[in-house]
Amino acid sequence: MYKLFKSSWRDNAVVLDRKRGIYTEPDRVCERNHQGKYFTVPGPQICQPSPQRTPMLLQAGASKAGTKFAAENAETIFVSAHAPEVCAKNIAEIRELASSQYRRDGRNIKVLSLVSPILGQTKQEAQAKLADYRKYASLKGALALFCG
Repeated sequence: MYKLFKSSWRDNAVVLDRKRGIYTEPDRVCERNHQGKYFTVPGPQICQPSPQRTPMLLQAGASKAGTKFAAENAETIFVSAHAPEVCAKNIAEIRELASSQYRRDGRNIKVLSLVSPILGQTKQEAQAKLADYRKYASLKGALALFCG
């Protein structure tokens, strides 16, 4: 995949010359004729690259395999936990693993965190909404969802 993203299109391949009716200079797009295990791309990558050239690699989840993947490859991780301290611990572990095992600067891994704000005109109103929401929570339902 990376050879397609990185090397099919030169940075100056797209010219958008309306007068000449030219979108791309053909000699600036290289054929890579990718043949992989899961797909084949005859010729060059089929569309111009994004400004960053490669898709962003985002990892969600804190399983052992997910943590390893995030530490080795991810640019961004999505974290969720029942308490901020748990999120902080997971993030620290991934960043440490990235630095110690994969020679990456773990501080460069960006983090997206699930936050569910509950708002009210007053703190008491927000607390009342939280209490109401919790009445509808189901441990068995959550377990069924996560096991699916």
